[in-house]
Amino acid sequence: MPASRLRFEYPLLKLGRRVTDQQLWCLGIDVRMPEFPLEQLGWRYHSRPVKSKGCGRLSGVLPNEGHVSLWGFGFVACDVPHGALWLDRKGFRPQCAEGYDPNRAVCESNQLPPFHAPQAEEEVDRVLYILGQLADRMAEHEEDVLAILGEDYRRQCLVQWKFARKALDVHELPQAWREISAATKALRTGHIHAGRSA
Repeated sequence: MPASRLRFEYPLLKLGRRVTDQQLWCLGIDVRMPEFPLEQLGWRYHSRPVKSKGCGRLSGVLPNEGHVSLWGFGFVACDVPHGALWLDRKGFRPQCAEGYDPNRAVCESNQLPPFHAPQAEEEVDRVLYILGQLADRMAEHEEDVLAILGEDYRRQCLVQWKFARKALDVHELPQAWREISAATKALRTGHIHAGRSA
């Protein structure tokens, strides 16, 4: 598979890996808490089939009326103009695809359609746009959790996590997502200018 044309500086790559891993752990706790206000926060939970070895799915909307699905293994975010973005839980190496159906039943990563590393400038631009939208949505989610359920709830979510000692503080998680969003917007602007000058 050809290498991605989208390259992140190491500090952003490291932050992205840390944030996505911690976020999916927290969301995994959220869906198991009977009192967690999923619908109030704009999420719908889809249980996995009884005989499936995979996991359930959370679905919601992006700030631009796109779609996002989350599993324990990663994120898919998409909208009609920009296609779909796949973001693995630990790698923070965005991949892209077109024609993704956000309503398809997926419980395991091998049920996802083929995604590929962005090659053309247009693909890089679309991936950066969707990644920024995803980061904004996750920041909003964490800010809402803190506002509605409080800091103690989110800290308790981290107690059993094996990486809890290295976890971002509950206030740092939404800030980290905002930092990722700002970085993607800056990178997108740089790619647009580079494309115009080429």
